Parts: sequence; C-alpha cells; structure tokens
Amino acid sequence: MGETVWEPFARNSNVNFSISGCANKVANSNFKDLRHSDCLFAVVNSATIDEGVMVAIVVSIALAEHIFLFRDDFS
Repeated sequence: MGETVWEPFARNSNVNFSISGCANKVANSNFKDLRHSDCLFAVVNSATIDEGVMVAIVVSIALAEHIFLFRDDFS
C-alpha cells in the first residue's frame, strides 16, 4: 500500500539507557515521529492499555491527527 511504519522501539534501539537524559531523548524522538506522521495506528489489546500507547494517543489527539485503534483480544 506504500505506507511507512515508524515503530518507536525500533527507531530508538540505539539509545543508551544507562546515560542520564535518555528518556527525554526517546520522548523527543517519539514526539517528532508523531508530529510528522499522517495518522496513528494503535494496538489496544488487554484490559490495561500500554502507557506509551496512551501517551501517543493523547499527543495525536492534541495534534488533531487521525487515530485508528485496533483490538483483537475479545473473549
């Protein structure tokens, strides 16, 4: 379909988490990706949604981006 997926874990795999300020570096990188994206596709499986996914959803709402929520663990 010609889409590009920016997966935060893959895009931040080079961050040294033993260095002070690494969380800020990851947060800024993720915010930049969200700001330059066309939409957010979020997997919201389980009873409690991952905190990082929730932050991405809130940021995307603030940026007025399209958000697609995916869930397939109904039982």
